[in-house]
Amino acid sequence: MASAFTQSIKGDRIVWMVVIMLFLFSILAVFSSSSKLPKKASMLSPLLIQSALIALGFLIIYIFHNTPISLYRKFAITGVIISIALLAYMLIFGTTINGARRWVNFFVFTFQPADVAKVALIIYLAKVLEEGQLDTFKKVFTKLVAPVGIICALIIIVDTSTSVLIGTCCLCVMFIGGVKTKYILNTIGIALISLAFIYLIDIQFFGGKTRINTVISRVLVFSDKDRAKENPDAIIQPNHAKAAVASGGIIGKGPGNSTQRHVLEEAYSDYIYAIIVEEYGLIGGMTILMAYLWLLFRAVMIAKKCSRIFPIILVLGLSLMIVLQAVIHMGVSVGVLPVTGLNLPLVSHGGTSIVFTCLALGIILAVSRTADNQELSLEGLEQDEAVEPQKLKA
Repeated sequence: MASAFTQSIKGDRIVWMVVIMLFLFSILAVFSSSSKLPKKASMLSPLLIQSALIALGFLIIYIFHNTPISLYRKFAITGVIISIALLAYMLIFGTTINGARRWVNFFVFTFQPADVAKVALIIYLAKVLEEGQLDTFKKVFTKLVAPVGIICALIIIVDTSTSVLIGTCCLCVMFIGGVKTKYILNTIGIALISLAFIYLIDIQFFGGKTRINTVISRVLVFSDKDRAKENPDAIIQPNHAKAAVASGGIIGKGPGNSTQRHVLEEAYSDYIYAIIVEEYGLIGGMTILMAYLWLLFRAVMIAKKCSRIFPIILVLGLSLMIVLQAVIHMGVSVGVLPVTGLNLPLVSHGGTSIVFTCLALGIILAVSRTADNQELSLEGLEQDEAVEPQKLKA
């Protein structure tokens, strides 16, 4: 097992280097911002918890990295069904934390079903796009738009930012997978109409008290300075984050010397990038940004070595989901985007995020391993020869 793990690192050095570097930043930043962690038993408690989560993450990457990619294809539909069931259960019996019902209790563990849906949807889209036969909008709607729409609709009630993230990534995957542009534009139109309809229902029956109204308020406060002045409480946290970024300078204040960590409510999660920039400066911030961009670049290189649509969509879709979330998080921290609540993958404190991000990375590495060994045709990716697969646009 040890030798196989060593060979895995040698086979995918860039991805492993990015993961290890982000995990190191995670340990340092979470420990530094531990003064705001809830129910803190001791100064070492957050460090030990995060270290344990990272160790679990490495194990998950190793397991899924060595899993045949044909197995993911076989469970694509099952994964979507499970995701829908978990999201429905979350809305009815879920656990509320920080005013949002996004979590589900599973024995002694608590996780977010939305993270399960992120991975499940990409695997499902990869399977459907490989099968092709998407020559009419009816087929596109039935096979692609409907499953994505159901999952996004279930998530948007409690987590609008994640729902928009998933929907955007799925649209990008559809474009990459060769779906006609006019069908994608139709899908965007349906999504916008659905959002307006959901908002009207929220106003009419819930008095604008759901997370949808919260997101709209954040966007209006972000875009309108006069409205921001009328709602000072809404800009306190973003202003602290911008102050952290501005005070970091080129090289930062040094590890553990952040001052804004004491006033940022989500310093260890939603604003951890601001803490990193404050302590490690522009150099640290750019290092984090380049790590994610390098991960995306590596994913493109892996995709170029693949000859089948399924592994191509897998690696591009999962990497895009990770990188887009990271870019949005960084945009919020530096004040160029409204508050979203999305954490920084592999860096922010949080077990669910680390587990399912590592699961996605394990799948990406599985595709890389298979492509490097030129075994795509031997991995059991069965396809009807009579079906002409969709051509990729990218």
